[in-house]
Amino acid sequence: MDNYNEEYTEISLVDIVALCFRKFVTLLICALIGTALVLGYHIVSANSEKSKAAYEASLKKYNAQLQAAEDNLEYLQVRKAELLKRNAENPISTYQTEPTYRSELVFVVTSDEEPLVAMDGTRVYNTVVSINSFWNTLDLPQLVDSQSKNEYIRQFIKFENVSVSVNGFVFRITAYSARNAEQADNYTQKVYEAFAEYIKTISVVKTCTIQSTNNEAYTGSLFIDIVNRQLSEIAEIDSKIFEQMDSIKDIKKEAPSQYHYAKNAVIGFLAGGFVSLMVLVVGFVSSNPLTSTEDAKRRIKAPVLGAMFCEKDALNKIARNVMGERVFKDEASAISWLENNLDSSVLPDKAKVAILYSGKDAKAKQTFEAVNKVFKDKGYSVSFTDEVTVNPNAMTAIQNSDVVVLFEKQWTSKWKNIKAETDLAERYGKKIAGFIIC
Repeated sequence: MDNYNEEYTEISLVDIVALCFRKFVTLLICALIGTALVLGYHIVSANSEKSKAAYEASLKKYNAQLQAAEDNLEYLQVRKAELLKRNAENPISTYQTEPTYRSELVFVVTSDEEPLVAMDGTRVYNTVVSINSFWNTLDLPQLVDSQSKNEYIRQFIKFENVSVSVNGFVFRITAYSARNAEQADNYTQKVYEAFAEYIKTISVVKTCTIQSTNNEAYTGSLFIDIVNRQLSEIAEIDSKIFEQMDSIKDIKKEAPSQYHYAKNAVIGFLAGGFVSLMVLVVGFVSSNPLTSTEDAKRRIKAPVLGAMFCEKDALNKIARNVMGERVFKDEASAISWLENNLDSSVLPDKAKVAILYSGKDAKAKQTFEAVNKVFKDKGYSVSFTDEVTVNPNAMTAIQNSDVVVLFEKQWTSKWKNIKAETDLAERYGKKIAGFIIC
């Protein structure tokens, strides 16, 4: 064993995987214990006054966020329904003829008492708000003598604030007509007259005069623009609805819970399993056991005479398969393979064989009884010695033998003890004829 080093242990991913299968029940029990400990601690801590107060605060915040998001979603859905209804009832949606005339009237509102710019901000603001409010409540169908709905007429007649100057407030009325220029002028004139009457009732201002008028042919696409704007508005509402629905889903994912059973169970299970695995790996590294027949062949430089693997336990069988071991269906098959190897081995005829086992194990000794019978049937004289490193009979057995065969147990026999066996055999000039693993 020239390549054995007590300070060095070879460990591979295959070893770890096989170890996990061998110790699966242990790992599972430790994982369940970890789950129970973490859940127990969580339940105790969650019932403390501090934890309850924190939970109630987070629950209140969550409910407020969820309610606000649901209210916003409801508003968007109502708004969408209103837009769809408006578009369905609006003749412009199916109107084919674009207006061909546009009339524009600009009028100025002034004060007889003082320049409007000398008025304080509040009075200016209130005046503008008052005039705009009048426009929003104006019954246009009655004003222009039309049978169409107010929403429809307002697509043809526009009102806007232009500016505030030393001379007063400037407003613009714009009207469109598909019939003739006179109809467009009639619209602007009637709207202006309504404003002129209303402005007389405002205490701050006294005078309303026309600044300019203009009538021209219109070649634009008023209806197409309106329809596209309406469709765009609905599409925008749809986008906001989907965003709000996603927002509600995200909020619900973060719903606070006083008892996070699933989360803590997973944490406890993984922590328990991981800690137990680390203990097993540390134990594996520190004990440096024999892991496979390939491991033995590489270190001992001797042939494999037998591998007494006839596992009935499924997990141990998987572990041995992971290590690339030959696993027999029963003991008879393993004995048959041992007999064939002895027939082709270099053991001298009628040799005295000292079979050495570094450990002490009742099951291993039971397996040896079957091995001993095979050796005796082949004409060999066999002696079996266990606990070689502490057994005083080991030296006598080696001295009285012709060859030495190592009998070791996978995952149990330690390499430092196997090294002691080989050193003892070398001291007495005995050849290691092979090894048997069980």
